[in-house]
Parts: sequence; C-alpha cells; structure tokens
Amino acid sequence: MSAPFVSADGSTSLLLPDAVAVLAPARPGARPRRQVFPGSPAEVASARRFARCALDRCPVTGEAVQCLSEIAANAVQHTRSSGGTFEVILWRGPSSVLVAVADAGSDTIPVPAPPDAGSESGRGLALVALLATSWGHHGSQDGRVVWCVLDWATAGCPDAAGVPSAS
Repeated sequence: MSAPFVSADGSTSLLLPDAVAVLAPARPGARPRRQVFPGSPAEVASARRFARCALDRCPVTGEAVQCLSEIAANAVQHTRSSGGTFEVILWRGPSSVLVAVADAGSDTIPVPAPPDAGSESGRGLALVALLATSWGHHGSQDGRVVWCVLDWATAGCPDAAGVPSAS
C-alpha cells in the first residue's frame, strides 16, 4: 500500500501514488509543465524564472512563484536533492494552479517551523501556508512531493488559454 498524501490540516488520502494526478485541477486538455533542475541553491532562481514563464497571465503568478521558491529552497537545503536534482511541476486549471516540487526525499517530514523573530530562516512553509489555499506532501525518505494549490476568482479573468471567462 502506498503512503498517504498528507495535507497541512492532517487529512490523508490513499487514492493514487502520483500527487500530481490527485491534486491537479481537472481541465480537459491541460497538461502539467515540468522541468528538472540541478539540486543547488542557485537553481532556485532558475525554477522561479521557469514558473514565471509557464504561468504567464495567471492571476496568482506572484504568489505561485513565491511558494515555489520556498518549496524549492527547502528541497535543496533539507533533502537528498542537494547535489542531485529536483523537479518542478506546475498545473494550471481554470481557477487554480498546482505548484509541486519533487525531491530526493529526507528523513524528516516538512512542517512549518515555529515562529522565531530572531531567526533569518525557517519561515518558508509558514509563508506557503499563508499564501496557498491548501498545501501538503507525499512521499518518504526515498522521494517526496511537496505541493500547494492557489485558487482565484474566475469572473472576468483569463482562463489557461487566455480567454476571458463569463462574468
């Protein structure tokens, strides 16, 4: 039996082993945009550029790029992807976007760090939790996907094809 998907609220699901298939917004013809990056801190900036391009005209591009940056930085700093690779997966639907980072796994589970005003780091997942509609993770020490979903109101906003929706 596969490990469950764990949402930040603690709910779990054993539906499918592929987080993208379970979490991707349902949109006929939509395909995820994926890219693999070397597991070095400098490549987090490359991942942000990829996301900005892939999510062009998306109403929550800025928030999605910020979430991606935090999750990718965690993958490089806290998992076996450091020195290896990590994969960015972006899947845009008509009113939401899935941002996911697949890494090489870790012995620790991703959780937001308690607030520490004196620390210069440790705020990434707390920021993701604030910006995203939902977030969670799936995997183990052998590989993990950390994901978030950002929603937006659709009235008058361009859909994934750039066509304004009906008001």
